[in-house]
Amino acid sequence: MKRGATSAPVGARDDAERRSWVEQIDGPAVLVRAAPWRLNGNAAFEHLLSLSEQKPGAFVKAFEAAGFDLIALMAAGQAFEGRMRTGNPRSRVGQRLLQAAFVPLEGCEDWLCTFVDVSAVENRRSRRALVLERLYQTLDRLDEPISLIDHDDTVHYINAAYASFFGAAQPRTSGLPLREVMGDENYERTRASREELFSTL
Repeated sequence: MKRGATSAPVGARDDAERRSWVEQIDGPAVLVRAAPWRLNGNAAFEHLLSLSEQKPGAFVKAFEAAGFDLIALMAAGQAFEGRMRTGNPRSRVGQRLLQAAFVPLEGCEDWLCTFVDVSAVENRRSRRALVLERLYQTLDRLDEPISLIDHDDTVHYINAAYASFFGAAQPRTSGLPLREVMGDENYERTRASREELFSTL
């Protein structure tokens, strides 16, 4: 048996029986065959992707848009997970990011692929990143040295004024120990005030 392979239910030996089996799967699922390319999806899959997105060429390109070489992954013959990006490639409006799990079926050339829409998660991360970027841009305009550190004295951000004051390379400080960024003398000099601040949080 191939590594990560699964078997269709007993009796699901021909194409019609395998398609019937896939129809019984909750959530979007599709049987994929690469030579020649063929997609046989259940009703949830057909609802998830448009008719044009269900065409083999578009299906492969949707994975390429998310950074995955579907053909190479399938050629390896082992179960894998990947992502596909659907919608207009020239605009993020209306795009979706789908997490896909591929498992080769034992005894035939088909792969079972199931999907989960992770667009909402990506959108939340994108919004958070945008908010942080705007916050950092605002802090960089201030003349006062500002840093964001955690209880372990790990630096997560310093603004331009802070970098200038301590002679630090601003883009490279994230994740560094505060002592390394400030220097030993400044670190010890400000220890008491930091400990007092964190004791109130």
